[in-house]
Amino acid sequence: MIARLTGTIVALEEGALILDVGGVGYRVHVPTGVQAELGPLGETATLLIHLHLRENEMELYGATDPATLAL
Repeated sequence: MIARLTGTIVALEEGALILDVGGVGYRVHVPTGVQAELGPLGETATLLIHLHLRENEMELYGATDPATLAL
């Protein structure tokens, strides 16, 4: 469904970031190493995305390369 997102990093959280894509903020869970790789707030980032569906929630997981996303 969602395979990739490109947008501006508007917030950093422990284990996640908020990526503004066309005015919509997506919370994407990322490994700590990926957060450090992407840069500070205000930078443009592109993430490969895995959408994890559960019975009562949807979560996005992101990485900058397919191997990291597969983990």
